[in-house]
Amino acid sequence: MTRTFRLTLKQYVIPPEHGGWFLWIGPFVLGALAAGRLKIDLLLLLLLIAAGYLSRQPLIILVKALAGRRARADADAALRVFVLIGVLAALLFAGLLLRGQLYLLWLGLPALPVLALQLWLVARRQERQMGIELIGSG
Repeated sequence: MTRTFRLTLKQYVIPPEHGGWFLWIGPFVLGALAAGRLKIDLLLLLLLIAAGYLSRQPLIILVKALAGRRARADADAALRVFVLIGVLAALLFAGLLLRGQLYLLWLGLPALPVLALQLWLVARRQERQMGIELIGSG
């Protein structure tokens, strides 16, 4: 792995909140155990959730760069990483929909206004509030 690739991963892909991984992996593992057997749908869902989680970091960097909170050069790299992860997520999502998991459309809808609020607060430098942290965790 080249130094540039590792730096790109660390800066634009891996979220800085270390405890955030547990907030989605824990419930996923419990749900997978409740399902009783490993199916391809569970693997696709795991990858989709991971892609969604990893896409937040480049999106936040992009919003910060566009709001003048980071260097403008960060916007290009963040956008490239976000699009790459987004394409992967779209393919995983389409695969799950084709396999009949249409309920995922309804489960994802509540996340959109929360994400929009988070990005709006990031642009205004107000993203670190306890209430927002709790809503984001949910």
